[in-house]
Amino acid sequence: FKFKNKPAIYYVALDKKAYVYPDEATYFSWNHSFEKVKVYEQNQIANSIAKPVVTLKPGTRVVKFGTDPKLFAIDRGARLRWIKNEEILVGVFSSSWKNYFVELPVNRKIDYIVGTDVTSTEAFNLNAVRANFTVSDDLYVRKVLTVKIDKNKLPTTSVVALKTLKENLKGSL
Repeated sequence: FKFKNKPAIYYVALDKKAYVYPDEATYFSWNHSFEKVKVYEQNQIANSIAKPVVTLKPGTRVVKFGTDPKLFAIDRGARLRWIKNEEILVGVFSSSWKNYFVELPVNRKIDYIVGTDVTSTEAFNLNAVRANFTVSDDLYVRKVLTVKIDKNKLPTTSVVALKTLKENLKGSL
């Protein structure tokens, strides 16, 4: 959802709190369009905005921060994994890796955890990292969500179906 006349877009997780997508690159790593974004007046819903932000979807982007020349793959749990050289980068993301590239401001690095380096193509399996993983899953792995996620009870989309945002956020205030 988003608020009318405000650029920020939020994801409502299983804990019924709203987590901001900090930029367009992050939003589009999880979503294909703005089609499902609902717009609300700010006074229509209670303020239940959570502090941690949504991070890039694992396995969908090659990222660098500011002027640091290191390129990272994103693993589950917002783990930055330094890709040691171009041969490994091409082996993991293919020769079209630049299609996955995004540069984020240096201050966004604090939203991530530094993980182990990617030292071979076998050390980072894109298909396994991307498979069946939602924003709520990522927040849970990051220990932001404390609710146990039961995959059998989740809707098929990554956005939790809500009757109305106001009704669902009311209980978490």
